[in-house]
Amino acid sequence: MFGKFFKLFIIFALAISLISCNKKELSNINNEPAINNSTDYVTISSTNKTYDKINIQEKFKNSKDYTYPSNYTFIPSILKENKLIGEADEFENQGIKHLGIYDLNTEKIEIIKQIDDTSADKSLIILDFKNNNILFEEFDYEKRESKFYFGNIQDKNFKLLENKTNVPQIHQSQGIIYEQNVILSLYNEKTNNYELNYYDIKKDTKQNIEKLNTGFPVIVEKTLYYLTIANDKKITQLISYDITTNSKKVIFETKDEKMYLSGLASNSKKLALSMQYEEKAELYILENKKLEKIYETTWIESLNFKGNFLTWLGDATIPERKRMQYFALDINNNQELINDGGPIILADDGIVWIEYIKPEAEIPKGESMTNQYSKIKYLQYK
Repeated sequence: MFGKFFKLFIIFALAISLISCNKKELSNINNEPAINNSTDYVTISSTNKTYDKINIQEKFKNSKDYTYPSNYTFIPSILKENKLIGEADEFENQGIKHLGIYDLNTEKIEIIKQIDDTSADKSLIILDFKNNNILFEEFDYEKRESKFYFGNIQDKNFKLLENKTNVPQIHQSQGIIYEQNVILSLYNEKTNNYELNYYDIKKDTKQNIEKLNTGFPVIVEKTLYYLTIANDKKITQLISYDITTNSKKVIFETKDEKMYLSGLASNSKKLALSMQYEEKAELYILENKKLEKIYETTWIESLNFKGNFLTWLGDATIPERKRMQYFALDINNNQELINDGGPIILADDGIVWIEYIKPEAEIPKGESMTNQYSKIKYLQYK
């Protein structure tokens, strides 16, 4: 009834830059927020844009080719100034995983931190990266344990923010870095919700922003936005939150069991919102209190927004494709990128995309990002 994402979010619930803040402002977070449910709703524009289709190879024809590290299996997540940040798995010691940085200029990898060696089945999830500060989760599938770290990749000093147990194996922790502090949406086994918390790193304190089931915290200029979901009432809401006044506003909501808000992303200036129906998904841009519909498809997840590019993972449209497909829009030039390869990684100053060198159907599971089957394509914007 609710589609793939909503069903997954139900499983989560049942199984499981902000405004500069002085001392006075931060102390307000623990107070019960004032809620405005009626005076600041956004409106929807039904205008549907059209896009010229262009192959990603043609769009980024000046991209340079790079190979993967020779001594690690490497899964990139973040692009920053000619460097890819991701999970590195040693060839000679399978199961020993690291937080690694692959320098595209030197084609050498630097190991930043080894993932805590608690079991053979574990993973690294990078949640955010800003100004050499990184926020990431280490998850142990056997112990169902999540550890959340924040630190600087240069001094390699990482602070453990949370150590969560009894975490569902399928879960969706999310977080952002605000200056030197952190905002995290993560599972609380006592409430069965993904609660939103603010972590003051210097003070070593945690303060609650939202106890309801939350997700997708993002910043647009000086406002925090996030989604809430009430499975029992079949309601999803888009919330704006102001730390200065300790107030939040419900600025958009759905009350129809056949539709729900499914994703949120920001390029720091604009907000992108996805809405899922039974048979379609719609993509919107929020500006001047108006949600303008810009695209329609069947499925949108892992929405990302940098500069004038939007990317997401969706249902395959390429014939004989077995994996889900990675999509991209250039909203400034009204172009839809046709991508028959792997992930697209956005940065403010460039883009990385994975080009398959063999037909996708011939690539074994788990081997798509290896030198045998693909190559890294990188373009730095002028």
